[in-house]
Amino acid sequence: MSKIFRNMSLSSKLNTTTFTTQMLLLVILVVITTIMLFSMTARIGQQRVFQEAYLLQQHFTENEQQVMVNTKRVALINDLITAVALGDVKNIKTASLIGIGTVNLDNISIVDANGERLLTNNITGGEINSDDEDDLFKLGLLGIEKTGVLIDNESGEFLLSAVVPIRESSGQIIGALLANRRVDEAFLNSLNFDRQDINIGLVHDNQLFATTYSQGVDGEPGDPEIGFIDFNDLLESPALKQALGGQTIINEDLLPGFQNNAQSLGYVPLEIGGKAEAVLIIQNRIDELRTLQRQLIITLVVTVLGLSILAWLVNTLFLRRQIIGRVEQLNTAVEAVSLGNFDTSLPPDQPDEIGQLTYNFGQMTDQLQHSLNLLNERNHAITTSTNISRSLSSILDSDILFPEVVNQIKQELNYYNVLIYMFDEQREEMVLVASTGEAGQALLDSRHKITQGKGLVGRAYDTKSTILISDVAEDEGWLPNPLLPDTKSEIAVPIVLSDQVLGVLDVQQNETGSLTEVDAQLLELVASQVAIALRNAQLFENAQTSVRREAIANSIGQKLQTAADIESVLQIAAQELGKALKTQRATVQLGTMTRDENGHH
Repeated sequence: MSKIFRNMSLSSKLNTTTFTTQMLLLVILVVITTIMLFSMTARIGQQRVFQEAYLLQQHFTENEQQVMVNTKRVALINDLITAVALGDVKNIKTASLIGIGTVNLDNISIVDANGERLLTNNITGGEINSDDEDDLFKLGLLGIEKTGVLIDNESGEFLLSAVVPIRESSGQIIGALLANRRVDEAFLNSLNFDRQDINIGLVHDNQLFATTYSQGVDGEPGDPEIGFIDFNDLLESPALKQALGGQTIINEDLLPGFQNNAQSLGYVPLEIGGKAEAVLIIQNRIDELRTLQRQLIITLVVTVLGLSILAWLVNTLFLRRQIIGRVEQLNTAVEAVSLGNFDTSLPPDQPDEIGQLTYNFGQMTDQLQHSLNLLNERNHAITTSTNISRSLSSILDSDILFPEVVNQIKQELNYYNVLIYMFDEQREEMVLVASTGEAGQALLDSRHKITQGKGLVGRAYDTKSTILISDVAEDEGWLPNPLLPDTKSEIAVPIVLSDQVLGVLDVQQNETGSLTEVDAQLLELVASQVAIALRNAQLFENAQTSVRREAIANSIGQKLQTAADIESVLQIAAQELGKALKTQRATVQLGTMTRDENGHH
């Protein structure tokens, strides 16, 4: 080979050396870029799965808490308490059927104070391990409210369970109520907001109980080979055992799915009743980043070939130096981009092959930066929604809830103004209940309201859909407010619970086009959390009212039993009713009934 090279002409030697050097340089460039892109994609996938794992844990905990709230609500039904006290099985079944129809529970069981079964799985009729049920019932009869896990042996379903004591008005425990909710595909999809790029599997005791596999694309039936790994292949993973110990495990490397779709993998422990009972296996497809990665690699490979041919043809020192200099500059830019620096300078644009490479690389860099910006915006939206959801979960007073929501949104996202309207059915108006800043307080002081159907708020209420206006000046139905003169764009999101619109979350910004679909998706998540918090507050208020009324009635009844005559009975009744109703004076009048000339009393 060296003899052949020595016998070449100077021009051939120059061309051969240039070609070989250029090829080696560009091959190294492609290899380094490919390795860095794979590493960067893996890191992004890990970050995505970790954030999704945290969000899913929060949603599952909220559902566990909701099962307990619903169970307690059924246990407070007066007809059910009376039937349990009497041991009336027929009325127990009737009252439980009525009660369970108002809450999101699948089946219930009831025992009396001696642990004897009065009602067993009256909804599904499934067969559950009696020992596991008995353990929960024992806790309920001791006055302990507890959540746990049961397995339906007949259907093979995983049940999220809660047990509460059944108490008479005196506080005496007369039995216990155990309620269950199935953790199935629909349950997992609700945790995941029916997203197509994430698949979830629920594992308990090394057995797969539910997945979102059958969820199809665009409403079509799902396919196990839609791009995810079969969960059964992951049941023997050591990470699964680590997750059962309470540790979230994120796979370090991306895994190839069907048709070579890249996906990241995580194992998330689920604590139920304070114990790690199950694991969620999360598969997150990152097809858009892998596609962008392939496009960039292909572009670089094609450019390598073009530059190699160009280097073979170019034989002057000036052109050779110019090419090498520009390639080195491009190489520096590629390395900078791979390290996350998208503001690096590119070689001057020239109408040749390197210029085309520079243009393609710039296009790919812009696309990658755009994808990463979208990812960061979504991550910020998830974090903000999680923070707000965590804050709202403990608020059971709507007077505190509304100001907390608008202030948190204002603080987290720096919007111009945030408002919440609630619908007044009697006046058919949207009434302002919370707003931010001095202008918001002025609106509240003036009892600001919007007629149903007017403005963006009225339109969102009527259509039950989010209204996004990037430039309010171009919307004919927009209602200006003199206290908010700088409003340039606006989003109105309905607060919907069980297909009923309770109110509207309204956000205004002082820059045209500054509100986007990302803002709309975030505010929709927040609105759904507000609806859930409102429902929880109403349930809590109803329960508190029921308990207070029971206590007042029981107290008056006990005092009336001590009365020696009718006069004492009336006096005690008047006094106690006056105290309960907080009136200065209460009287009881006795008289005979008379009839008028028409025979009416």
